Amino acid sequence: MHYVYRAEQQEVIRTPQFMIHTLEERGYFDGDCDDVSTLVASILMTLGYPVRFVAIRANGGPEFTHVYVEAWGGFGWQVLDATVAPGTTYEVTERMVLDV
Repeated sequence: MHYVYRAEQQEVIRTPQFMIHTLEERGYFDGDCDDVSTLVASILMTLGYPVRFVAIRANGGPEFTHVYVEAWGGFGWQVLDATVAPGTTYEVTERMVLDV
């Protein structure tokens, strides 16, 4: 997938439709962690997988700073975070989970 990460300071809400259109038109799409999580969740839900969003506060910080998707794979919730390298771990201070 051709993807450009946009920092939270450059926040512009992008819908899955917008990102797919941009990918088709420009050959890449961009967004921050919540934009990409929305796209990933939309694709997985279309395929019939139960998904949920997870927001985390990490390293004792005061704010929730990252969002990713977890999908039910029949044997537990699997983290799907397309904005970080595979195997990335977080020192989570707090998790907020939203089932969709």
